[in-house]
Amino acid sequence: MKEFKLKSERKEKLIRPKNSNNQKRDSICNPCNNDWWNDLSEKEKTGIMRGLNDMKNQDTLSHDMIIEKYGL
Repeated sequence: MKEFKLKSERKEKLIRPKNSNNQKRDSICNPCNNDWWNDLSEKEKTGIMRGLNDMKNQDTLSHDMIIEKYGL
């Protein structure tokens, strides 16, 4: 039980750093304050939406096909 508590304390330190006066940093570190989608540029949002549409339309390549074409 104590081990769980320690992990929980570490997680809290990562999410909200102590003694931070920077409002923007706090909003980035605490996902409850801000939706990550709002921080993306229009170019990034367009790329994500294009990828989701490609997946929906099954216009994708399998990992095996990429490895075969480009190697590892």
